[in-house]
Amino acid sequence: MRELTELLDSVLGQTTFDSRSAEKITPGQLRDAFESNGWHDDEIISAREAEPNIPDELLSQLNNCLRSLLKEYITSGHLRFGLGQAQETDFIGHAFPINEHGHPISYIPPKMIFCPNYFDLAYISRVSTVADFTRGVIKGAAVLGSERVTHLLSDWLEGKPVKYGTSALLNGPPVKAPLNPVDGAHIEPLPLSSDRLDASLPRRRGTSGNGVFDYLGRTLVSIDSEVKPALFRPETRPSAQDIQVKPIGGVNIATVCQALSLESDDYVDAGLYWNDYQELDAFSLGVDETTWFMGNAGVRSWSSPVTWRTDWFTGVTTLEFNGEQPMLDISEEQLARTFAALKALKDSHKSRIAVSRWAKSKDSGEPLVDRFIDLRIALECLYVQDFLDAKQTQEMRFKLSLFGAWHLGSDFDERKRIRKKLRQVYDAASKAVHSGDLEYFEYQQLLSTAQDLCRRGILKLLREGPPRDWGDLILGIENE
Repeated sequence: MRELTELLDSVLGQTTFDSRSAEKITPGQLRDAFESNGWHDDEIISAREAEPNIPDELLSQLNNCLRSLLKEYITSGHLRFGLGQAQETDFIGHAFPINEHGHPISYIPPKMIFCPNYFDLAYISRVSTVADFTRGVIKGAAVLGSERVTHLLSDWLEGKPVKYGTSALLNGPPVKAPLNPVDGAHIEPLPLSSDRLDASLPRRRGTSGNGVFDYLGRTLVSIDSEVKPALFRPETRPSAQDIQVKPIGGVNIATVCQALSLESDDYVDAGLYWNDYQELDAFSLGVDETTWFMGNAGVRSWSSPVTWRTDWFTGVTTLEFNGEQPMLDISEEQLARTFAALKALKDSHKSRIAVSRWAKSKDSGEPLVDRFIDLRIALECLYVQDFLDAKQTQEMRFKLSLFGAWHLGSDFDERKRIRKKLRQVYDAASKAVHSGDLEYFEYQQLLSTAQDLCRRGILKLLREGPPRDWGDLILGIENE
């Protein structure tokens, strides 16, 4: 690989980059532009789209060197240039962006594959011409250095994965300070002013301000992830079964949202996802704008009134909350404990289902009927229990209220009140199922009270575990 490093150094000595402003920049200027990394910095925007201008002889030497090193990942095919006839060329598959910004050749779309065990992690495979791949390698060397690029290629040839971040923009109250509850999960508040936004955030086409109104004031989550193979032959593109994509710390964004929901007693979900390729962005000949969301999710409007102000001279946009905006001032230690307890449960575990349904019941954007039904399911998962070694019975209303009262109450009077409330919420949910209608002002307070009880039950089970025998619980074993 020493030959490749020396050749890259030689190529960079005679390479300039054509920026969007038609101004030629040197490798050093390109590297400085990447390091400036400001949302309103025209240099970084132009640099991310800059393409190398290389003497033909040096380009040919580098092409041949890379073809020799990567031959098992290269296949021949046909590609149509503009309106002309199809021409034969060579292609290579890779798990990071290079040619997304539209060359004069026909565009080969990426293929997105979701990880079966972590549904919110996605691997996006791409196919480039070898010529494009070579230009991407040169651009990467200009920003990262020839030795670093050679090292990356060597790792991928040895079968090592591509490392990247799976990022998401969260709906819900923003966190007050950065949090790192477990290895591999990073939670941070985004700024209230666009001049402090990071240029690595996707610029979303079709949105006002290229997404700036979506980002300001929100919470950003990033999960350290990896995927292999890093390189593949396009004609034998690996199937979903062959791809190994996973979060490095074994965590996912859904669990982050559930832990934040429980600790904040509010609804938190992911409105927008994207992959952050970090240093590998330097290989790209364009700006990768691939984002996605799950189901009907999306970036929501703020629940409290806000004011947007844009300085038309500087272009800087700021967000102001009208009145006091609740901020999530969460203990990182406590969040870590809740996170670890959730992570230990399979998605099919009744307590994990209870968390998911309780969180959905906190979504004020959903109809009251649906929220009661979700809450009833959550409570059933928690408290429709059986005596140890006893046959299952169908007295759901009775058992839910009885076990819930004994689990949550500390004395006779409190257990009596809780049992009554749990029976009321079960009856209200039954009415919602059968009639499809509930009067908001009549049932809103009951919903809130029952949500509090459900959350208490979830947190108690996560922290203490379930009783060995629910039957002993209601016989007063805790008083012995």
